[in-house]
Amino acid sequence: MQFIYILTLNKKYHEQQNWTEETNATMSAHFNYLKDLFEQGVMKHVGRTDMPFESEDLNGYAIFETESSESANTIMQNDPAVRDVLMSAKLLPYLIVFQK
Repeated sequence: MQFIYILTLNKKYHEQQNWTEETNATMSAHFNYLKDLFEQGVMKHVGRTDMPFESEDLNGYAIFETESSESANTIMQNDPAVRDVLMSAKLLPYLIVFQK
């Protein structure tokens, strides 16, 4: 089954002054988490909108395959940015139509 989770930076973190060493560490862990899943073949596409940091349209997207909606939810909830409430996330079933 294919899924997408859409990541939205929590409003507080649109302002650079609210970032701390801990926040930066969470963001680094988030990046490495998605990278590891991509290298394992779970993640099929990871990206974000190319918007200014302050924009409310700044979103991340993680498209992946797993065997059930329960395991998809577990993957999303284990993302350090979601777990540490740096970002909110919404999980949806997804259908890849074209892929290279």
